[in-house]
Amino acid sequence: MPMSDEQFEEHIRSRSKQPPAILYKYMSIETARIVLSTGKLRFQSPLKYNDPLDSQWDVMWPVSTPEARDYEQTLIEQALHNPRSWPNNTDPEHKAAIDQVRTSINQRPEAQRDQEIAKFARDAATSSEVPKQHTQQIHDMRRRMRVFCLSETDCSILMWSHYADQHRGVVLGFDTEAMERFWRRPLESINYTDELPQLIDPKAWSRSIIFGLTEPDLKVHEREWALTKHSDWGYEKEWRFVWIAQKGTDGDYENFEFPRSSLVELVLGCKTDAVQSQELLSIARTFRSDVKHFQMSIHPHRLQLIKSDVS
Repeated sequence: MPMSDEQFEEHIRSRSKQPPAILYKYMSIETARIVLSTGKLRFQSPLKYNDPLDSQWDVMWPVSTPEARDYEQTLIEQALHNPRSWPNNTDPEHKAAIDQVRTSINQRPEAQRDQEIAKFARDAATSSEVPKQHTQQIHDMRRRMRVFCLSETDCSILMWSHYADQHRGVVLGFDTEAMERFWRRPLESINYTDELPQLIDPKAWSRSIIFGLTEPDLKVHEREWALTKHSDWGYEKEWRFVWIAQKGTDGDYENFEFPRSSLVELVLGCKTDAVQSQELLSIARTFRSDVKHFQMSIHPHRLQLIKSDVS
């Protein structure tokens, strides 16, 4: 669902980085024809991406590190040594289970108790797994995630090669403010890094599992999950619209109408067919008659593209 007016305006005011006035989408001629004919753009789940690290990493990774296991083991040992360390809101079933283990160990000779407690805690921490319902929940959220990607640049040789049919396609330029206000969703810039963000507190998670407490907030939401990419992708200078479709939504993509006034540029590749170019330009001008028309060409003396206004 779109943000409320208040939420949207507050987010726009408070975000640390504002998007450029125009952002660009690379695509093939065929895709551009569909977009311009239907007036819709495709938002898709990261499950459709070719990068297995993009929004597909395990958000539960902090609970499986050696440090997390050590903390969990220490927590179990403390619980077996001292019932006063148990939180007041410990779940009765968990309390009974801990007490049963503690009683059983206390029946052993005193010299063996510490060793038995350490062994039990070590085995329990090693064998603990993220409950299946959580992994299913996370996968379903990833499937329902709806992402539309745009770039700050329209002259990336790599992006023309990868996403615009080896320079035979086009780039559409969109007015970012018009799109944001139409969808009531903010554009967010990608954080390029070599490190995974930590969306869960492993200590809070361990306490919740051991004592049956209310599970901690996984903090799994679009602005922390879908906006992190490896630094190798930094050349794309990417911004995204991201939201998660309602539970029960089928499929891994949806096509959404975009405001006609947001289409401000049509950029043709240096190898785009002239006949197809004119066809697309004619369709684009049904969106707005003043859409700007550009042509990419190869610089005669440098390894770069030249963008020329041919409106």
